[in-house]
Amino acid sequence: MKKTILLDSARITLFSSLLIAPLAWQPANAASACKGMEQAACETNAECRWQAGYTRKDNVQVASHCRALPKKKEAVTEPAKTLDKPSTP
Repeated sequence: MKKTILLDSARITLFSSLLIAPLAWQPANAASACKGMEQAACETNAECRWQAGYTRKDNVQVASHCRALPKKKEAVTEPAKTLDKPSTP
């Protein structure tokens, strides 16, 4: 009897994990719309740029790939500063 309860709880845990894992993975998958694009498609997309291949300092070869452009920060406008002049009597 105890064996079946343990097996049932293990199955429920495993099944629940399999259902929840894809939901936790989605934000990482949606990180870049440019990921995996071919060069021609990347160069025509206004949100992407083509990164040429290069060699890092540790001699690892990085292949050419499409990258997303950095997000633009919204400009914060500050009110104009006024200089207060001392009043003269």
